[in-house]
Parts: sequence; C-alpha cells; structure tokens
Amino acid sequence: MTTAAMTNAHAPLADSLQEGLKTLFGFDEFRKGQREAMETIMAGDDALVVMPTGSGKSLCYQLTACVKEGVTLVISPLIALMKDQVDSLQKLGLPATEINSSMSWDEQQRRIEGLRLGEYKLVYVAPERFRSGSFRRALAQVDVSMLAVDEAHCVSQWGHDFRPDYLRISDIRRELGNPQTVALTATATKFVQKDIVEQLDMPDAHILVSGFERPNLFFEVFHARRDSDKLKRLVALIEYYDGESIVVYCATRKQVRQVQKKLAREGISSSTYHGGMGDVDRAQTQNAWMDGEVPVLVATNAFGMGVDKPDVRAVAHYNVPGSVEAYYQEAGRAGRDGDPAHCLLLFNYGDKGIHDFFTENSYPLRTEVMLVWQYLSGLGTGTHAVDADRISDELARQGGKIHSFGVDSILRLLQSGGHIEVLPAGQGVTVLDETPVGEVNVDFEAVAHRREVANEQLGNMLQYASSQSCHQAELLHYFNSEPSFGERCENCSSCSGMPEYVEENAEALQKSIATAEAPDVLIKKLLAGVARGRGKRGAHAVAAMLRGSMAKSVTEAGFDKLSTHGILSAMVQDDLVHLLDMLTASKLVERNEYGCVSITSLGADVMRDDAPMPESLERQLDITLVEPSRRQKRKQTRRSDAAAATGSTYDRTLELVQQGLTPDEIAEERGLKTRTITNHLITLAARGDTFDLEPYLDGDILARMRTLAADWQDGDALRPLKDELPESCSYPKLKIHLAQVLMEREG
Repeated sequence: MTTAAMTNAHAPLADSLQEGLKTLFGFDEFRKGQREAMETIMAGDDALVVMPTGSGKSLCYQLTACVKEGVTLVISPLIALMKDQVDSLQKLGLPATEINSSMSWDEQQRRIEGLRLGEYKLVYVAPERFRSGSFRRALAQVDVSMLAVDEAHCVSQWGHDFRPDYLRISDIRRELGNPQTVALTATATKFVQKDIVEQLDMPDAHILVSGFERPNLFFEVFHARRDSDKLKRLVALIEYYDGESIVVYCATRKQVRQVQKKLAREGISSSTYHGGMGDVDRAQTQNAWMDGEVPVLVATNAFGMGVDKPDVRAVAHYNVPGSVEAYYQEAGRAGRDGDPAHCLLLFNYGDKGIHDFFTENSYPLRTEVMLVWQYLSGLGTGTHAVDADRISDELARQGGKIHSFGVDSILRLLQSGGHIEVLPAGQGVTVLDETPVGEVNVDFEAVAHRREVANEQLGNMLQYASSQSCHQAELLHYFNSEPSFGERCENCSSCSGMPEYVEENAEALQKSIATAEAPDVLIKKLLAGVARGRGKRGAHAVAAMLRGSMAKSVTEAGFDKLSTHGILSAMVQDDLVHLLDMLTASKLVERNEYGCVSITSLGADVMRDDAPMPESLERQLDITLVEPSRRQKRKQTRRSDAAAATGSTYDRTLELVQQGLTPDEIAEERGLKTRTITNHLITLAARGDTFDLEPYLDGDILARMRTLAADWQDGDALRPLKDELPESCSYPKLKIHLAQVLMEREG
C-alpha cells in the first residue's frame, strides 16, 4: 500500500462506480441488484439491501465507500469474518483495517487515531465494542461519513440470529451525528425488514430487495426413516460429486464428529469445523477446504459466514436447521459460480428434539434463573471457582435439574443484568451483589419472546421440510418473493422426482416398505391407531402400539388395551414411524409442541371414507408402499410399457446413436451430460431397442458384466456392479457395457 494511499484515504479512490469496479476490485460487470443498491447509496440515502447469499452484498458498501468522500464504519458480527474481509481489501491495496476486542487498548487507540488522520477508508468493528464507553467516546472524535451494518438481521428479535449488541447501533448512529447508513442482509422476511429499519431508526430508508431466486440450485428434501438412511444418501451424493467441494451441516459438535467417523468408515475423507475448535485449528481447516485439499467439510453453523468459495457443488444438511432463514443462507453457499449445484436436506422428525433442547436452554424460564441466582448469591460477593458444569451438578444434588448449557445462558443473562462477571478461561464467576431473588435485573418478557420466536421459526422450517409443494416456490413465498416460474420450478425433488445421483443407486437408496396391506387399508389402520391414542403420546409410542409392543411407553398409556393394539404386528417400527411422518406432512395427523400425535379433522374424514386420500400422499404411497409380490409385477409391467414411459427424449438419443454419434457427441448435440445419455442407453436397451456399441466395448469388462448383470433389471442399483469392476471402469463406461448386455439378453 503506498504512502499516498494511506494519508489520503478519506478522498475518493475512483471517479465513478464503473471505474472503481474495474480498477479497484477487478470486476467487469455488476451482479444483479448491485448497481441499483450502489446508486441509492451514492445519492446519500439510507438503505436496507436484501440480496441472496453469494450475490455480492459486501461490494455494495465497499465500492461506494471507495468512491465517496470520507470514512466508512462497518459493523460486522464475527472477528474471523472481519479479518477475512480486511485481508482481502488490503491485498487489493485498499486502505482498510479492523478494531476488535483481541487487540490491546493501545492498538485500538492507534487505529482510531489513524482513522482520524485519514489513513483508512474502511474500518470494521464488532458490535460488542460498543459496550465500552471509552471506545465510544474515542470513536465519536472520528468524522464517519457512512455506517454499514453487515448481517443486519442480527438487530431484529424476529431474525434467525438475533444479537443484543446490535441494538446499540441506533444509539451509536446518534453519537456519530446520524451518518448515512446502509444495512445489508441475505435473509429477511418483510416483517424482519420492517423491524430492521425501525431498530436502526431509519424511517426514510430505501428497501432494496434483489430477489431470492437461485435457479441453478436443485433443492432436495429426503425423509429419512433412520440415521442409516441419511448416511447412505449423503455418501451417494458425495461420491456423485467426487472430488468437488461439499459442505455437510450438522446441528451439534457431537454430530459433526460422528458424521466424520461414519464417512471415514465409508472410505470418505473429511475435515471438521465447529465453534469448540481453537482459532488456529479453524483457520487451518477452512484454508485446507478452500484450497481443495480436503473437499468435504463437516461443520456446525459456526462455519460459512463471509466464506467466499464460488465452486461449492453441494451443501447437505444432516439435520433440519432451526429456521428457514438459516437453511436458505447455508444452502445458498452452494453454486455461487452460477453452475448447477445441489442442496440436500436430510429430514427426520426426531431432529426437532435437538432444536427443542437448544430453545429450552437458550431462553430459560424465570424459575430456572431464580434457582441459579439463589445458588450464586448464597455464595456471597466475590470470586468463586464455579462454572456452568459445576453449578448444574450442585443444583442436581439439591433437587434442581438444569443442563449446563442452560446454566451458561442464565449466567449470560445475570452478567448482562450487572449481577455477576463471568471470568475468562474457566477462572470462575465474580458475584457483584446480593440482589433479592425476586428483583434480579433480567427482562423475562424479552426472553419469553425470543423463545416464542425460536419455536415459530422451527415450526416454519418443519412445515417446509414436510411440504409436498415445489421446494423452490415454498422458499420464495416464505420471503415474500414471487417465483419467475409459477408454482413448479422443475428443479427440485418435489417437481422433478428422483435426482440423478439417486438413480445411479436406486435400489440401495429407495428401499420400499413391504406390507401385506392394501395402501388404503394401511392408511386407515394408521389413522385409527392415532385416533385411539387421543394425543397422549408421540409417533414412536403409537407405532409400537400398532405393532403390538408391550413396552413401558405402551402399557403406561393404556395402549395395550386398545382395539388397535397389534393390528400392524408384521410391520417394522421405523417404517411405521416414517408413515406417520408422511401422514403429518399430508395434514392427516398433527403434532403438538410436545411431539404427541393426534388425528386432524381431515384425517378423520379420510379414515371414515368421507374424504379422498390427498393426492400428494397417493403419489408417495405409489413409490413407498409396495408389496413384495406386486414389486416383481411392476418390474415386468415396466418393461412392456417402457416405450410409452420413456418419451421422446429417449427416442432422440436413439436416433443419434443409430447415426453413429458417440455418447459425448450426443451429449454436446443435446445440451445434456454424458452420464444422462448413458442412462438413456440403458433404458433403450431394456425396452428392446438395438444400436451399435462395439467401438466402446472392452472384452474383459464385457465378460465380467455378463455375469454380474445376469438378473439386473432397469431401475436396479448400479453401485453393486461398480464395486465388482476395476476402478478404471467409470460409471459411463459401466453403463455402456450394461446396455450391451441388456441388448444381448433382450435379443
């Protein structure tokens, strides 16, 4: 960085947005929504900018800061995020710095003085810095021309990542003389947008929403009956995108470690990232993933904010996230380069319990706060060698039961209220006063409100995961955005059906539920079981009752005396729970806040034949409920009806292969992938069409394939064949040889 740049940083660094875009940042074109946002900022107006993850929000204030006169103060929630952005700006030769709590007070003062002297154009600070009165007084000496609030949803108690320190920003604005302010976020409903504007005291702000649609992302929701189903699906996805960058999100640190071990047992190497790791370890892990050294990263939601890697091909959620906002932000980290990418949500209602635990312990009840304060104040003022774990253990010995995670939340509330100071590095807790238990300075209404918001957000996420509607449209409607494609995107698992990576492993991944019951009879028996249960227990207890179990959960509820006890005794517990989940998704069954299931009025009508079965449920049942005897019949039927089922797209492939084009040439001609064309060849061969594959055949592989595929039928899994062939035999080559064997067999 030149001395001239350092000493004249407050002056504009470029004459126009277009010039600065090229000369300062090296871009030729603006992305969608950027120019409109920047022109509003250049006009001097306050603005709230809502742009999708990966669309270049940061550039909106970085470029305008460089083109405008003066200094821009950027409020950012994470030190790591600030450091990444400042490092990137400095590499471009732009005068930027950060001020955070990890620095000494002298270093903070030096940088503030540098600001006042015009050494910097952008300065990043974390909102917790505003707790310090001395820092605020020092900052007030700086002439701030623009205030940029990154991740602005953190200011809203209705947002998915509320941070109380953000509430100080409106006071900071006033102390700085109400500079022009631009707030930016990727995820905000209209309600949250309104709240952001109010909390930041920007009544005249322009609200600029550039749209939430991400047409290059394929959204898949998979309802997993058990954890092993999740793992199989995840492994298939990772193997499909072999060597490509993938993020796997888990709800807890423990699950991150477990999933990494499970992947290792499947021969997949991955790294882990979570908030419990040290700064150095997290940085090394992130850098290795960014550089492609370890393509698969298993992480909690501590990973991702501010990470700019354009070529992430898939983001998988091993557990359902706590909100639609969090899900869309995390899933949106896939495909930032505009190329197709996959977003997989592995859903099981059991995941709800994880978030219920988080909510209950993050937003404790008044009685729990009183219990902890009674214990601490009883120790007397002064410093005591206690922490959340020890307090939790002591309370348990006294008959109270609060998880250490909940105790930790209570300690933060008591510290915010001025009653205690939690010392760093486990050094203990200092009790500052002995306020009577009933008079602690805690806003219990605000805590209850946050608990209510968290439960509502989780409910919205569960509704999305359960919906049979277009997943893209559901997301856009949630954010009050109208889809450009109508109501069906044809680019999600609801609209398009089975993704290609599942097709290649269909038999292993699409396990059918074997039952001797006709589908309509089975559904009525399930509904009858729920109705007899009268909302007393959850899906697992109802399923156990239907199987005829005499487990404690069944007998204590009196379920063993019901007429429905044992009416589905031949079925498997996990299958019944999965079916009850399907009934919940179809609104025939509902769950209360405790997970207990009861029949809805629609469910009662279906059970009594007063209403037809919902079409969405019928579609699922056609795939999921298959009797063993019917399964073989369907395979035979598929072959005779194949020509009608495959359609003109297969006929076009047949025409081109019969003209002598190679699979690669056909793919190029048709604008498809080679693996799609080789899939076509298998289906064409299975339906009895013939074509010449001689130029592409390997004698050894063909001989092996004739043995392996002796009983193979169209729709069976390819993975078992692949495992028995040389590693050099790719999936496209496998499919060509399989098509040849099918033609020989059909002939």
